[in-house]
Amino acid sequence: MTKFVDTNILAYSMDERDSRKQQIAKVITIGLINGTHITSVQVLGEFCRVSTEKIGAPTQEIIDFLEPLTPLLYTKNTIEKAIQIRNHKVPFWDALIAATMLEHNISEIYTEDEVFNRIPGIKAINPFK
Repeated sequence: MTKFVDTNILAYSMDERDSRKQQIAKVITIGLINGTHITSVQVLGEFCRVSTEKIGAPTQEIIDFLEPLTPLLYTKNTIEKAIQIRNHKVPFWDALIAATMLEHNISEIYTEDEVFNRIPGIKAINPFK
């Protein structure tokens, strides 16, 4: 079953400050290349911001990381669904990820963010526990 990969997992794959988390995240991100996992254009945008502004990863390294990926896109309908998902006390940007997942029949997400467990049909998997 395809699993979705959240921003924090991608960021840890670039972050050398925690080698244990980095190694786990790198294994998961390999799944983005071989097609066993997927992410969205929103997550890739968030990842670029975190990687450049918080981690200080080299620009070319980030560009090279993005090159082989084919992220899921979202539409106006996805945004409308995200607005409804917010009723589960979920921040909008997480609700948008969840709505994107549900539209593509993906029910599991690798993330540290437990808020996804509030959303019917979504299971959050914290690979660092």
